[in-house]
Amino acid sequence: MKPTPDANPKTHRAILAMLSSLPPGAAVLDAPCGSGALTWELLRRGYQATPGDACPRRYQVPAPPCHAVDLNQALPFPDNTFHAAVCCEGPQVLENPAQAVREFARVLKPGGILVVALPNVANLFSRGRFLLTGFYNKFIRPYDEANGEGNCHPMTFPELRYVLHRNGFRVEKVGTNRYKPSHLLPLPVAPLVWAATRLLVLQQCRAPTQRGSGREVARQMTAFPLLFGEAIVLRAAVVK
Repeated sequence: MKPTPDANPKTHRAILAMLSSLPPGAAVLDAPCGSGALTWELLRRGYQATPGDACPRRYQVPAPPCHAVDLNQALPFPDNTFHAAVCCEGPQVLENPAQAVREFARVLKPGGILVVALPNVANLFSRGRFLLTGFYNKFIRPYDEANGEGNCHPMTFPELRYVLHRNGFRVEKVGTNRYKPSHLLPLPVAPLVWAATRLLVLQQCRAPTQRGSGREVARQMTAFPLLFGEAIVLRAAVVK
């Protein structure tokens, strides 16, 4: 029986689409794996899935066993082990996302793929909520200071891209999981946001070494998935 998903099933479908270029039998690390719902889907598609989570007791798949994995620490796997890795709903709960990205780069083979999914705090709906309440969408409650659980790090797309590009990856594709009707309400202001974002980014990237990346960031930040998508689902490749 399929485990109960920790993330929206549409997020899992978007992740699997990002992995569709992998050959059958490819070794894929799923961390954090939670209940194992995505691991279960990976196994069904013929991948050699390795699950890992900080709380292995949540894992519900009979086999393979779940490894104890703390993404704030070194991963318990040798270098160049996996063809791909998935970090679904992980970056926003980590104390040190850059550490996790470096470790993913280490355990992936050259040219390996990392797929990351996390709440999209850059969509216009989330920006409006922050303006009114001081909390981004999916981060609307005060942080759990007693237990240290839940979403506590609202990572923006430029920050995520920076961490990836500084630690051995290059972003290849940026998408989303779904478009909720409520997230499309700010559609009338999209042209203004599009123009303001592009103007700001391009003004700050006048140095020759920044022009190419600046144009790319401006294009990604003003694309429909980032302006209106519920989650960011992106694929990055190792450039060892």
